[in-house]
Amino acid sequence: MNKNPYNINFGKAPEEIIPRTDQIQEVEEAFLYHSQQSYIVTGVRGSGKTVFMTYIVSKCEEKNWIVLHVNLSNPDSAMKQILIQLANQKKLKKHLDFKSLSLDILGFGIQVERKEILRNDEYDVGELLKLVKKYDQKVLIAIDEVNNTA
Repeated sequence: MNKNPYNINFGKAPEEIIPRTDQIQEVEEAFLYHSQQSYIVTGVRGSGKTVFMTYIVSKCEEKNWIVLHVNLSNPDSAMKQILIQLANQKKLKKHLDFKSLSLDILGFGIQVERKEILRNDEYDVGELLKLVKKYDQKVLIAIDEVNNTA
């Protein structure tokens, strides 16, 4: 009897990894060398989607990308999560006028101070992304555990 190669424990690498050399190379090239803007990884539970995404995230981090982790089960909106994580980037922090915003990401509390509340999160994310472009940096937003609720 063959042993199931999949691991149904959330985000845990299985004992045996199924080689995904072609898929990894395709995603790496798309993001790192061809300015791909989005990529969706799908598959059955335990098939290694999170492990696959974690590998891509690590490759982007090696290239000094800003990597943002969005958790859709977090009560804060995805935009707020992106805003706070961007606002905590060293190069971007000095350009901000924030009053208090706080967020729990992967068990770590993050807080940003905001001096004026005249704009909304979408506007502020747009402004921060303009600075990211000015600094010639790239951003990867990693969203894990998306569910079809329709």
